[in-house]
Amino acid sequence: MKSPPFLLALNTSTLRCGETSLQTKIDATAEAGFEGIEPWVSEVDAWVADGGSLVDLQRTIAAAGLKTVNLISFPHWASADAEERAAGLREADRVFRMASELECPAVAVPPAGIHQKHVPLHEVAERFGGLCETVQPYGVEPLLEYWGIAKTLGSVADALNVAGDAGPKGIRILADVFHTFKGTGGYTDFSSLNADNLGLLHLNDVPAGAEAPSREAMTDKDRVYPGDGCAPLSSILAGLKNAGFKGPVSVELFNQEYWCRPPLEVAQTAFEKTLRVLRTL
Repeated sequence: MKSPPFLLALNTSTLRCGETSLQTKIDATAEAGFEGIEPWVSEVDAWVADGGSLVDLQRTIAAAGLKTVNLISFPHWASADAEERAAGLREADRVFRMASELECPAVAVPPAGIHQKHVPLHEVAERFGGLCETVQPYGVEPLLEYWGIAKTLGSVADALNVAGDAGPKGIRILADVFHTFKGTGGYTDFSSLNADNLGLLHLNDVPAGAEAPSREAMTDKDRVYPGDGCAPLSSILAGLKNAGFKGPVSVELFNQEYWCRPPLEVAQTAFEKTLRVLRTL
């Protein structure tokens, strides 16, 4: 393999090793070989609270040879409660402005606040259209994310449905291997994704073996390194490659065993195992 067919990134949730600073996560991500980083807004807020600036952070990330590919935050943009939704839109405005200053092209928009409720998808689409209108001035792409645990927006199909009905054209989604399996018990939904409707893929694997929890019992902490589980990652990634998708692909894990290890070790392991999967394409 001459070079990876996707832009490989690391979600900083993978490196929650104690009180690991964002600076340490940036350094580990870059040294491991990743091209991109996917920080959480809470980490950026902590950077600023410690006296840093967004300008300094953008320069620090760029100096490490990285691109900020996406930001993670959970504003309640889809709440049926008008006051809660208004607060969520204000927070979304802040987060998208932050992304613009960090030269970050996208922000994940998950179903936070409605994931434990059954909400008609046409209502979600209307509210997502309102969010798109709110953040449009910043030139940052809202990536509609689904959660496998969610009663609303729990699958690729739900996300594509909402994206198609929201109003603005060209809306893309954020897909996730673990969430896809958790939500549907399979991976066939990936066949409906391509460069036109997929903005970013969260890469991870589903645990296998006699000690693995059932699908119903699995939680985010059960995610494992790419290639260490039973998800058909080679097939999924080959399909996306053939469909014209070129990235970013971001490794996102919440495995507490990994959090006990040094950040650089975890980042290097994640990168090496991702490359091992990609070599099978």
